Amino acid sequence: MTTTISMPSLTHALKGQRILRNAGYRCELEKSKRPGGCAYQLVVIGAEAGKVLWLLEKNNVPVTGLAEE
Repeated sequence: MTTTISMPSLTHALKGQRILRNAGYRCELEKSKRPGGCAYQLVVIGAEAGKVLWLLEKNNVPVTGLAEE
C-alpha cells in the first residue's frame, strides 16, 4: 500500500516527513508533477492513509490532496 500526500510547500512537506519518520513510517519527498507552483508530495509506503492523515492534522501540517494505491 502506498499513500501519496500533496503539500502546499516544501516547508510543510519537510515538517510532515520529519513527523512521519519519527512515528516510524517510511516516506519519500517528491516534487509534485503538476505544473507551476512549489507543491511537493510525500509518498508513504506501507501505511494506512487515515492514520497518516490523522497524524499530520494533529501536528497542524496542511494537506492539499491524498491518493492511495
